[in-house]
Amino acid sequence: MKKNADLYSVYPLVVPEGQTTTIRVYSKMSCDGTESGIDYWGTSRTGGLFSQKKLYSVKVTPREIHTSQTRSQQDIRSTISNGYLVFDYTFYEEQEYMVFIYETIEGVTTQLTFFKIYSLKEDLYRLLPWKGEMHMHSNWSDGKQPPEIMYAYARRAGMEFAALTDHYSLQPHSSIREMMSSVKSGLKIFPGEEVHKKGQKMHIVSFGTKKSISRMMMDQFDQIKEEAEFIAQQHEPFPEDIDPLEYGLQRWVFDQIAQNEGISILAHPYWPHEKNSTYIPTSLSRMIIEEGYVDAWEITGVDDGDKDFLQSVLYAEELEKGTRIPVVGSTDAHDKSGLGDGYSIIFAKDTDYSSIAQAIKNNLCVGCRQYKRADGNMRYMAFGPTRLVRYAMFLMNEFYSVQDRLCYIEGELMTEVFTRQTWARDFIEETAAHIEDEKKRCFGRDM
Repeated sequence: MKKNADLYSVYPLVVPEGQTTTIRVYSKMSCDGTESGIDYWGTSRTGGLFSQKKLYSVKVTPREIHTSQTRSQQDIRSTISNGYLVFDYTFYEEQEYMVFIYETIEGVTTQLTFFKIYSLKEDLYRLLPWKGEMHMHSNWSDGKQPPEIMYAYARRAGMEFAALTDHYSLQPHSSIREMMSSVKSGLKIFPGEEVHKKGQKMHIVSFGTKKSISRMMMDQFDQIKEEAEFIAQQHEPFPEDIDPLEYGLQRWVFDQIAQNEGISILAHPYWPHEKNSTYIPTSLSRMIIEEGYVDAWEITGVDDGDKDFLQSVLYAEELEKGTRIPVVGSTDAHDKSGLGDGYSIIFAKDTDYSSIAQAIKNNLCVGCRQYKRADGNMRYMAFGPTRLVRYAMFLMNEFYSVQDRLCYIEGELMTEVFTRQTWARDFIEETAAHIEDEKKRCFGRDM
């Protein structure tokens, strides 16, 4: 059976709380039940199923009933305009709503379809969600594919922004920036690197800086070591399992990333170090997180389910202790096939770096993971503040599941261009513009 998203388009999917909103339901089927009006990207441009000769009724049911205003509402007035079903409704309270559409023929009423809409308070409604990958690698370090292919596959996996974070190499280099700007993709790229000295247990993702912190560590390590030792000396005595120099070096890295206006992310704290035998000491991770020097914590990394589970447990324990730490998700992909199963959703006004960075610092972000179940359906998980997780789960199921298909097309076109198939170049900009327009409709920004 086809999903509702395959049969109908609903605009907007996200609405402001407490304001009357006009909902438009577009059918992708003709009156005889065959597909109709589906354009190049698989989305509807003309309706067909809704007819002036038929009787329709609408019922709206909230996920949670808190007041009389949010109780289930039936027989909401609707009209048919150019083959589209249209109705007005005021969605009270921030939450997910179920919308049911019924069709009555010769006195017999049957449920035609249902879909979901999310209502947001003004502070979150004025922001948009942006799906991004902030930790992946190319063959400039220990990855398998060149940077441009990793970017193309990030877009193919639905990313709206991405950063390559190679070891000992700040990406993207000027040649890659020129290549990416020439294709006019909808993917926004940012500089990044994974910072650590060889043999060092703790790795830090530097997102958004324009200066290589790793290069500084390699070129000036003796001086940096002295600074790190001084930092450690100012600290109270360390537990036996924490190396004071390791702590001092991390503090130095955080300071450098901050001075260069970047975002520091504690990467995979349960990554097995030293030939898959030793974790980073949990006491060191706790100290770094609780002292507040790092901007965010990578809670999903995908390549190891046990690692992600341990990280989520540690996150829950820190929340119980009152620690406030933004969390993000990633794949730490070293191959194009690894992209898409882990990512972040950042809630910001746009994808300018300043907006994304400030949103992370303000804890307006969630770390996400997805995988395909045995029955072929996708399963989604999100970590972060409860309010944002609830919203993110809706987005992953109802919005990104559709937008990802469009991004897949654009990513495929990018791959064609990067493998010398120049015919695809003209279609990339057109596809990116279409994706942007669809997002505006879904979030009520097309007025």
